[in-house]
Amino acid sequence: MKKNLKMCSALLMVISFFICLSTYAYGAKKQPPTAPASPDRTTSFKSYLAGSLNELAGFEWVETTTVSLDGKEKSKTQMRCYYGDDGKLQKLPVSQSDQPGRKSILPVGRVINKMEEDKKRKFKETIEETMDAVKKYFPVTPARFQAAKDAKNVSFITKSAATGLLVINNYLKKNDSLSFDVNLANNRPTSLIISTYVDASKEPISLKASYGTLVEGTTYVSKMTVERKQKKIKVVVENTGYRKIEK
Repeated sequence: MKKNLKMCSALLMVISFFICLSTYAYGAKKQPPTAPASPDRTTSFKSYLAGSLNELAGFEWVETTTVSLDGKEKSKTQMRCYYGDDGKLQKLPVSQSDQPGRKSILPVGRVINKMEEDKKRKFKETIEETMDAVKKYFPVTPARFQAAKDAKNVSFITKSAATGLLVINNYLKKNDSLSFDVNLANNRPTSLIISTYVDASKEPISLKASYGTLVEGTTYVSKMTVERKQKKIKVVVENTGYRKIEK
């Protein structure tokens, strides 16, 4: 009798073990898969920056710059642009705004008096000061981006399922900012807003840029608008006519 009881107990233990094992296996099988960690968008964006510099190095294009004062066009110039063997951006004049049929920066008669010369010189200096303040931001290099990230000045916000906002603060100077709208499908920018200022006067300068995509998939700044509202100055830069450089 005791022998039969022991056998029954052992059998029950074995059955219980297999029931537990089956339940565990079934439960493990029914467990939903662990969701992958969200991709580090800032790292992906840094990779884009490095790649875009290499991609644009194989192209040349025409840069058209239109300068306006108080809503009136004062000049328009065109430059042929490309990256040299040293990796630096090269610009060669295509046309000048003071050609026949176009206005020069300031109306100048046959005899230019000192006042007109001074106005022309000051206006030119103001334009140069304005553009010098913003051109330092281009291109946004991987090294500078990483430095801003290390200083915890880079943040990313998901705006929707398709777009995000990447913000860089204190990028080149204290209290400046770069705000990129980013396409989450390819981690490439669609637009950019820069808030900065003139170092000497702290006068604010704003920049708005939109990005285009070439057939090859290369992203580039298609249009850039720079405004210095206190001086009533607007500079619009458009990049067109991209083509591969034949080597």
